[in-house]
Amino acid sequence: MGNSRFSDRWIEDGSYLRLRALTLTYNIPFKQGSVKYASVYITGNNLFTLTKYKGFDPEFSAGESIFGQGIDNTLEPQTRSVQVGFRVGL
Repeated sequence: MGNSRFSDRWIEDGSYLRLRALTLTYNIPFKQGSVKYASVYITGNNLFTLTKYKGFDPEFSAGESIFGQGIDNTLEPQTRSVQVGFRVGL
């Protein structure tokens, strides 16, 4: 029957642990003056993913159809980003 018969040949474990978002903030103390507050922050998104899945991203869905669920069509992985900022209140 070729590849038209159902098989578990291509099924693999898709479990994963992902750090989706992390924000660290440090508030700089001020006693008096023209500056009321100041803070420095760093924010990261999708910093790491722990998985044994061989594809790009274990969190995927090929389409809204029930026939497309669970099929990995080599979709691109989610992007990783880091932001650094400084806030000042006058």
